[in-house]
Amino acid sequence: MKKPSRSYLILSLMAVAMMTSRCDCGRGSTSSGRCEGAIGSLLISDEIDATSHYAIDHDRGLNLIDASFGSGKLRFSAEVTRATVLTGGEVLNLPVEVASGGGTGGADGGTGGTDGGTGVVRPASPEIKSWTLVAPASRPKLRDGTLDRVLTFVDLRLSTTLRLIFEDGTSVLCEFHLRHDEEQDIGKDPSESGGGGCGGGGGGGDSDFD
Repeated sequence: MKKPSRSYLILSLMAVAMMTSRCDCGRGSTSSGRCEGAIGSLLISDEIDATSHYAIDHDRGLNLIDASFGSGKLRFSAEVTRATVLTGGEVLNLPVEVASGGGTGGADGGTGGTDGGTGVVRPASPEIKSWTLVAPASRPKLRDGTLDRVLTFVDLRLSTTLRLIFEDGTSVLCEFHLRHDEEQDIGKDPSESGGGGCGGGGGGGDSDFD
């Protein structure tokens, strides 16, 4: 019985090796999460849309976040630096909304006046290069907000928490996990130059340890 048992062990180890060498490397194939709260009179209790994802701009060293909820009821996008240390996540402080493009335009940089639905906000933190919020056509101005994210190494999804507080006292909390959409990546992952594949020598392109 020893010989068959040894053969079975070898076959089992080969099967494990084949599974772990697959190029998805356990990457999360879907995004999950939801937003809860209110923006002005609009109540929000919505799941994340399937199209939500993040990509990597290897040329500039950025994570590109694109998340929407409730079939586009609320959409958030951001360009943030890829973290060097991810343990516990990094809190990214966001400023009070300001007019975009100079001048004395809408206080939230919206396309439709002081309470326009699309706000483009200058970052207060060097971690945030830019971010936008697309919400109702008319909404209260943003008073405060925070963004933090952690890369989960189990499935390489970006775990993200977005908190927004508006001048009328309403607020929204979004907690979500974004899949990595490699097709949206920009530039070449420098870690892949050592020879392709996942795990060992190349292709570990989402480690965020640059």
